[in-house]
Amino acid sequence: DVGDALVNDGDDASLLIDANDESSIYSFVGGVSFGENTGVGVAVAINRIERDTRALIGDMVFDPIRALGGTQSTFDLGFEHGLETGDQVIYRAGGGQGVDGLTDDAIYYAVVVDATRIQIAASAADADQGVVLGDLDPTTATGTSHSLSAPAADGSIMSSGAVLVTAGNTGLIVGASLAAGVASSDPLDDSTGESPDDLLGEGSTSEESSSGIGISADVARNIIEDTTEAYMRGAAIEIAAAATSSKIGLTAVNDVDIWSGAGAVTVVSGDKGAFGLAGALSWNTLNNTTKAWIDDSSVTQAGSVELMADTTGAIRALTASGSAARSLAGGGVAVAGSVSINEIGNDT
Repeated sequence: DVGDALVNDGDDASLLIDANDESSIYSFVGGVSFGENTGVGVAVAINRIERDTRALIGDMVFDPIRALGGTQSTFDLGFEHGLETGDQVIYRAGGGQGVDGLTDDAIYYAVVVDATRIQIAASAADADQGVVLGDLDPTTATGTSHSLSAPAADGSIMSSGAVLVTAGNTGLIVGASLAAGVASSDPLDDSTGESPDDLLGEGSTSEESSSGIGISADVARNIIEDTTEAYMRGAAIEIAAAATSSKIGLTAVNDVDIWSGAGAVTVVSGDKGAFGLAGALSWNTLNNTTKAWIDDSSVTQAGSVELMADTTGAIRALTASGSAARSLAGGGVAVAGSVSINEIGNDT
């Protein structure tokens, strides 16, 4: 929330509100197994980066579907609200369809659950007694710029220079995983001409090693889901007419990449039976929201107003699987599979 503020330091003072996050994950996973009869290799790598980075002047906003979830009465705002039970709050739908059970621009009263969660009541007396509004339905609501803020939260900023609001998310996920299973039981040593019974010694038979089973599995799951917003909501900005720079700029930038690799190798050999199974799955998701916007605010200045939202990023995925089975007397089975699912769903 913004109170009244004066930014004035000589002839040309600027106000910069900046929120940036840079996160990276580097993961390398491997599993290798060698055996005369059974070899199993399993590798799993699951990486996740989820961020909500905002630079703003004015009211914090939320997505009503995410905030209410399945509770129908408790708002998980996702930020510290600073309210106390009994405080007045104004509900605003942010230009979208409001939550069923609430009225846009109406006054309600806070019932504090914790630092980030609140319930609301129809009156101060109800709030004191813990009688809250229930059966709130967010499924019909639209937009992600809803707010519950104190009536006096709207403030003003007077500056003798530029006012800049920037938010940025950068990062990288590099994931590689390897799984290999090798099982070998050969009916004849080609270099010596001896049978497995001769090699194993008296009392041992090749029946114990007449078949090989090789199983290899690989799973790589990489997720980046970012929210990057630079905005003004419920605020008044005034830049002095004599200012050298009178620009108001809001910039939201998201630049993330996913590099992923996967592999599965199975090799088996046997004189009576052989079985080989290899699998590889690489599943990558981006899904980023990047926005720069001004809503329900007044801007007084002689220069430009610039809003920029930019999303860049890529998914680079390599998935491979291989399986081989060998049986001289009996049967051999080799199964190999490879699946790669990539998704980029950005809202900019």
